[in-house]
Amino acid sequence: MSKTIDPKEFRDLGFVHEINRRLLHPAGLAMFTEFDDDGNAIRLGVFDYRDDPEGVNFGPDTLHPEKAASVDALIAAKAETRKAALGYVVQPVDDSELVEQLPGETKEQLIRRVRGEFDLVFASTLGEEES
Repeated sequence: MSKTIDPKEFRDLGFVHEINRRLLHPAGLAMFTEFDDDGNAIRLGVFDYRDDPEGVNFGPDTLHPEKAASVDALIAAKAETRKAALGYVVQPVDDSELVEQLPGETKEQLIRRVRGEFDLVFASTLGEEES
């Protein structure tokens, strides 16, 4: 039996926030958690705003840098082991993404070369600062 994480812990660690910020919001989607009065998770769902041209974003009171830092730290803690064991941190879609970094090429440039202009949401886990 696989171990599971409590939805409240999942949210409190910052995963709902970061899945939204990095992945779902740009696509016009927003994950949410709903809890009863006793704090028990009763629903995990996704709002659909795909018809909104610019997608979704956090308002000033709901953007939490500490949640982004929490998720980055959890990913970074596994990065070296994953890279050594698997050859990557973020699983590539196919083997064409397993390419060598060119001399003088930054990790950000490598990511952009391999992925085109797509901004890899986990670039910071590979040692580059997000701009």
